[in-house]
Amino acid sequence: MSLATLQSQLQQCALPLCTAHDARAVQCKVHHGPRGIVARVMVEAVDQPQLHQGNYSSGITVGTCAAISRDLAALLEAREPWSTKPYNLEVSTPGIERPLLAAEDYQRFQGLHAKIWLTQPAQGQSVIKGTLMTCSQHEVCIQPIKANDPLALPFDHIKKAHLLYTVT
Repeated sequence: MSLATLQSQLQQCALPLCTAHDARAVQCKVHHGPRGIVARVMVEAVDQPQLHQGNYSSGITVGTCAAISRDLAALLEAREPWSTKPYNLEVSTPGIERPLLAAEDYQRFQGLHAKIWLTQPAQGQSVIKGTLMTCSQHEVCIQPIKANDPLALPFDHIKKAHLLYTVT
C-alpha cells in the first residue's frame, strides 16, 4: 500500500478523534522509518493559539497526547494494513516553532515571528525572518527583521515555514 493511502487512512482516523479530544490535528504525516512505517500526528488545542511571553503554545498536555495516541492506535489496529505491518505512532504538539501549513495559519499567527523558506528569492533572499502581518488567500505579508519595507510573498513561492521562538 502506498504512503499516500496510509496517510489518507491516518487522517480519516485522526481528524475526528482529535475533535473528540478538543484538539485539532495540525499535521498528519506518514513516512518510512528505520523500523517500518512512522505515523506522525501533531495536535494543538481547538481554541485560539495561546501565547506565553509572546510565543506560541499548543495548549495541549502530555496527557491529551497520550489519550489521542492510545485511541488512535486502537482505531489503526482495526484497519489493514496497520494491523499487519510494523509501525510507530507519534502524537505530539507542534512545539514552539510550529509549522505554518495553510493560509489560515499565517492569519491566526499575525504579529508573531516566523521563518519562511522560498522556492524563488524575494529581494535576493531565499530565507526570510520577520513578523507576520496581513494575509490573503494568495499571499502573506511579512515585515523582515532587517528591512524597512514589508514583503508580500505568494503562497506558491513558499517551500516551508514555521514560527520562531523569541526571547523577550
